[in-house]
Amino acid sequence: MYRSFLDRSSRLFSAFTKSPSRFLPLILFASCVALGVAVFVSSPAYAALTCVNDTAGANDEPGQKDLTQLCVDSNGLPTTLQVTWNWDEISVSGNNTLDACSLYDTDGDGNVNFSLCVTDPTDAGITVTLYTCGDDANDRSTQPITSVSGFSSTCSTSTQSTDPFPAGASYPQDRVASCNVVLADVGAADAELLDVCSYPSQQPNSDPSDCVILQESPTPTPTDTPTSTPTDTPTATPTDTPTATPTDTPTATPTDTPTNTPTNTPTDTPTNTPTNTPTNTPTDTPTNTPTNTPTDTPTNTPTNTPTNTPTDTPTATPTNTSTPTPGPDVGQITPTGTTCTQFNSGAAVTLSQLQYAVKNNKVSAVTPGVFFYWVKVTAVAGSNTFTVNQTITTGNFDSHFFSQAAGSFVYTSNCTKINANISTSNGVTTITFNASSAGTYIIGIKYNSKSVQGFDAPSPTTTVHYDFSTTGVPSSTEGLDLVKK
Repeated sequence: MYRSFLDRSSRLFSAFTKSPSRFLPLILFASCVALGVAVFVSSPAYAALTCVNDTAGANDEPGQKDLTQLCVDSNGLPTTLQVTWNWDEISVSGNNTLDACSLYDTDGDGNVNFSLCVTDPTDAGITVTLYTCGDDANDRSTQPITSVSGFSSTCSTSTQSTDPFPAGASYPQDRVASCNVVLADVGAADAELLDVCSYPSQQPNSDPSDCVILQESPTPTPTDTPTSTPTDTPTATPTDTPTATPTDTPTATPTDTPTNTPTNTPTDTPTNTPTNTPTNTPTDTPTNTPTNTPTDTPTNTPTNTPTNTPTDTPTATPTNTSTPTPGPDVGQITPTGTTCTQFNSGAAVTLSQLQYAVKNNKVSAVTPGVFFYWVKVTAVAGSNTFTVNQTITTGNFDSHFFSQAAGSFVYTSNCTKINANISTSNGVTTITFNASSAGTYIIGIKYNSKSVQGFDAPSPTTTVHYDFSTTGVPSSTEGLDLVKK
């Protein structure tokens, strides 16, 4: 079971998912470039590679610092995970090296506990190093940092035609690191793959030069803010409430009151008086007026008011309000431990809020560290493209959207994973895949909650409401609140 990538169920990779986000235990690797074991292993074949392109786009960092892509193949779970990443440069000269680490979280706080690092001079053997880290940052290894000896994971590098950006330095070629991560090296079931970052001078504890997923200053633009909010709210309430109230009130009042009240009252109390009066003087005005007025007025007023009001009001309100709420399970936001099978069967638990702290007037410590947006879509046979939009409806947090975490996948209706290209930019996630046949497919996008850390705290209100919706898919809008602890 993945946790971050896949899911955080049994806690497989937090960044990359196995099919049912919780089926495969994930790995925790500390990547840093330093000492290590030089390996010369040919790149493995990837049967179900899922990739995330650099969220900052092409050439966002100069030269050997620039990363372009992070990919994962989870077919080896629960024992191994294939992780690859691309440098835009395909060669370096002199004493320069290509340095990058894949980062892993093992305790669910979104910070790095392990890192697996590769140093590649491009003209000689590479060095692979596994580190344990201080758990104080989400984009680097922090002190205390310790090199692990005797691990089984291996990495290799090669030049491949996999550059996702036509503007790349040597397009279509990139230098690719391919790592076979043995989960037993890193605590397997508790690991989450957070990101891959490059570092200067083989220093994995320094500020990262470039990360594929995390970026310093995302500038997303809001889209489709008012789409579903006003539609669902008023529909059930005004329609059902007036229907039950007017129908029951007049029916009960005239029927029950005059039948029971006048029959019992004149029989028991004024036995002789009403019998003689209406019989002998049926047309007498003063006789009928005082008899009917005092009898009907006090009887009807107290009887109808307490009887109908409490009975009809509570009955109609809870019944009608809850009835239209449940709908088809088209979309859902869930914790990372959720699997495709759980979502598909309706057994998944909904995640309704994230929590954050404020430090120096900045958002910090967002928990949980990652989450999923799931949606069922109807695809045609052949190529399909779907778009998931994030919107902030509260207007109190600028346009700070969540970045994509590794571990997003597309599945068939029976939760078999298929190849897909998934990327997120400015709050818009684009999913492209080829469907072998027309029908229902399931998309699971993993988002990095901590990508909104470091921004000014929401103001003037402290709760931020996000909506996630899939363009062209009815009932796919799902809400999530970012709430101050």
